[in-house]
Amino acid sequence: MAIKVGEFSFHGPFMHLKMIDDRPGLFAVHYYYTGQYYLLDLDHADQLRSALHEHPRQQDWERFRRGMLTFSVMYTDKQSPADREACVRQLRREYEPACGRVI
Repeated sequence: MAIKVGEFSFHGPFMHLKMIDDRPGLFAVHYYYTGQYYLLDLDHADQLRSALHEHPRQQDWERFRRGMLTFSVMYTDKQSPADREACVRQLRREYEPACGRVI
């Protein structure tokens, strides 16, 4: 399955981090409630699984979620960290997720 966030197609949703590779990419954090996915956060990392496992906004995800927490990822092995950051900033501006907002 895939989840679209803007023009990007993310793999997922995944309920368990063990399903996510430790590769570079973007991630989206959602919660699933009444048959829909609601976006909570967007970010990028060099190692997605590790970053999600240790992410500093985990408490925010728990505070804002209203259903089951899920994750989706877009692997970007050939993209630079600066390019990934630009994608995340664009998506945050467009979707204004509850966590990780651009100020």
